[in-house]
Amino acid sequence: MSQIQKAGWTKVARWLHWGMALAILVEVPAGFIMAYTYAPPGAPNEALHITASQIHHTLGLLLLAAVLFRMGWRAGHPAPALPSTTPPSIRIPAGIVQFLLYLLLLLIPLSGWAALSSLADVPGFGATHMWFFTHDGFAPDGWIPRIVPAVPYDGPEMFNYGFFGPMHVWLIYLSGALLALHIVAALRHHFILRDNVLRRMLGQG
Repeated sequence: MSQIQKAGWTKVARWLHWGMALAILVEVPAGFIMAYTYAPPGAPNEALHITASQIHHTLGLLLLAAVLFRMGWRAGHPAPALPSTTPPSIRIPAGIVQFLLYLLLLLIPLSGWAALSSLADVPGFGATHMWFFTHDGFAPDGWIPRIVPAVPYDGPEMFNYGFFGPMHVWLIYLSGALLALHIVAALRHHFILRDNVLRRMLGQG
């Protein structure tokens, strides 16, 4: 077992973990606010929609960059081993959940990016925007590219907004369920098993 595994999570790993958790706590509500305030330009809730969109899009891109960096960091800094008393019936599902959470942290922002990329301008609602802070990345000179071709929402193509939009939402629901399992397992380790699994991520193990 490496010294990193014995000592616990590195400071960089802990900052990434809790920083991304905080970003997700803002990102998800902002996304739902963005979706439920979508309206034609000039509507009373237009300012709220734009603000929520800017927050959601910006954090989504930052989270994508963060998870790529985190996966690279993890490759050179293995996770601390679970306590030796952890049975395979717990160890194996824990590894699967952790792998799926990493996968979803990649797929969710990518599917959101694809959804916006595929959405052609909607008559009556104006141009499709992809914000990075207050910069509209889908402007003609925008530097954030579309990653799939833009097609009408109800176009005949399979990979349009009607495909990527629901995918994005259902991946969020799936990640919420897995995250709940992750949190319950961490609390079980801390309050029932009374080992150092959670304390290591708090920098106390």
